[in-house]
Amino acid sequence: MWAIVICAATRALTGCDGVHSASTPAPVLCDTPGVIGTLHDAICAGDKFGLKRALSGPQKREDANVVVRLWDSDKSYGRGLPWSSLESRRDRVELALYLALALRNREIDSPPLGDLQQFALQVVQTTPRDGDADNEQLLSDGLRLLGRSNSAGEVDLLRGFAASGGDPLERRRQAILALGEICAPEAGAALQELKQGASRDHDPVDAEIVKTVDASLGNREAFQLGACRDSR
Repeated sequence: MWAIVICAATRALTGCDGVHSASTPAPVLCDTPGVIGTLHDAICAGDKFGLKRALSGPQKREDANVVVRLWDSDKSYGRGLPWSSLESRRDRVELALYLALALRNREIDSPPLGDLQQFALQVVQTTPRDGDADNEQLLSDGLRLLGRSNSAGEVDLLRGFAASGGDPLERRRQAILALGEICAPEAGAALQELKQGASRDHDPVDAEIVKTVDASLGNREAFQLGACRDSR
């Protein structure tokens, strides 16, 4: 008896057998033409950390072109994509970090690098510094993007973050690593100044700063031989 009542109440929605009726559209499955595997999964989930993992290495040309379309918010691409997530700053910064390096390595020819530089600066300037973990992650990613996008005009800004003893250590680390990805000689000089300015009194924070500066100087050498040389 109860099964009949429940069925009568829900027939319009499911037909009582779990199958959507003609009046109720079935869920739209996420489709990412040309993309499979972890990148497909990350796009369909709108997952920042999934995007970070999926885009951490070289991509096929087809995948790179899809990332460009996502950055451009090209709604004609695919179907069922979670655009509200993909257009959030936390997801877009992951797209931008990948695109900046791909542009500098001449793997793609759009979007303009200047657009990524402007986006990075906007993120850094407008993200609240309120101790919220998500905001802190976004700010750190924005600082790193200033370096990845070769924002030579922001060396002083990055130096300020890197040298600020009142800032969280991870924020300072990302600013230091960003300096290592900028081709301008001023960035290299800033790293040397930071290394010389760190105390040698066994302070664990200063020790981590020196370690990060050394890593950034190593990255800088690689960029000078690669992306910086190719851009001359």
